[in-house]
Amino acid sequence: MRYVYQAAYKALGISHPKGSEDVVLWQTASPNRRLMLTNKIDDHFAILDRHAALTWMMLEGLVGKHESEDFNSALEERIAKVRAKREPNGSPVLLFEAIGEIDADLNGPGREFDDFELRWDVFDKDHVRDLHAIEVSAGLAGIRLSAPDSCKFERLADGSYLKKEDNHIIHSVSAKFGAAEVYVSKPFGKDAAEKSQQVISSIVNNDGLGRVAELFAMSLERKRDKFQSYVNAWAALEILVGKIFRQYEKALIERFSDVSSAPGLQGYLSRVTDVMNGRYTLVDRFSVISIFLGGENSENDLSTFKKCKEVRDNIFHGKLVKDEDLPLEDVFSLLDGYLGAFLQRDT
Repeated sequence: MRYVYQAAYKALGISHPKGSEDVVLWQTASPNRRLMLTNKIDDHFAILDRHAALTWMMLEGLVGKHESEDFNSALEERIAKVRAKREPNGSPVLLFEAIGEIDADLNGPGREFDDFELRWDVFDKDHVRDLHAIEVSAGLAGIRLSAPDSCKFERLADGSYLKKEDNHIIHSVSAKFGAAEVYVSKPFGKDAAEKSQQVISSIVNNDGLGRVAELFAMSLERKRDKFQSYVNAWAALEILVGKIFRQYEKALIERFSDVSSAPGLQGYLSRVTDVMNGRYTLVDRFSVISIFLGGENSENDLSTFKKCKEVRDNIFHGKLVKDEDLPLEDVFSLLDGYLGAFLQRDT
């Protein structure tokens, strides 16, 4: 049966004037996926808002009552409260939406209303969420890399429901709702939107970057504490370095090989490669990558990387590191620069 999965995040650092049309930032037809920037979250989340309200009413024992004006009024009242709780306070919302097929068991008890049904556990919602975790993470990371300035995200809600061929909705009981920072919001213009389509597609289509995107996206969620964000961001950077190092080690050897075809040089380079196999430190690997992706900033980037790694080492060796001493923005800067540069070269 067809399912619809939606996940919404408040976009901090991105402006999208009220009344503006939705902007699709990434979309694929097969499978059916899209990520959009919107100020109309209530319209897009209408079914999930009803879903949350119905769950609330079930806990209060109101769903079992005969449908009446009182029932409908109570439903509308709770939908309004769900929306008030989610209110993004003027920030635009990044909305991910996926449509797919899943096995559903409709043989159990349920309750039918005019245009929807309410049933118990007819499909595996956790499985649906897991199916799209990498795509959601790729979307958040891709928007960060495409935006004109740094941005972060705050998870608002996610959920899923079933849709029959006649568009009749089946609610399976539930959507979960999920130091101050100041953001100067900038418009997500046409160029950024076009870039996001390329960047997100590159991440989704590169199997080796799924975990990098997932950790990066987790670190960008504002409600996480700074320590956890730092650990996640550093892990994303460390995995990225490990994933792409061999590609640039090979490129560096080839660059030296082009200097001369003398057998002595070729033999020396071959020997260096054999001896160093498996012996490069993390800093060594980043140093090689920075030659190709760091540009004019490679020297400063290497110093920043060493500083961030020192903090990481202190954490893993059990030393106390205060939140204010965590170089989180430095790690974000390295991820922005190097993941972005790698994706640009890769495409």
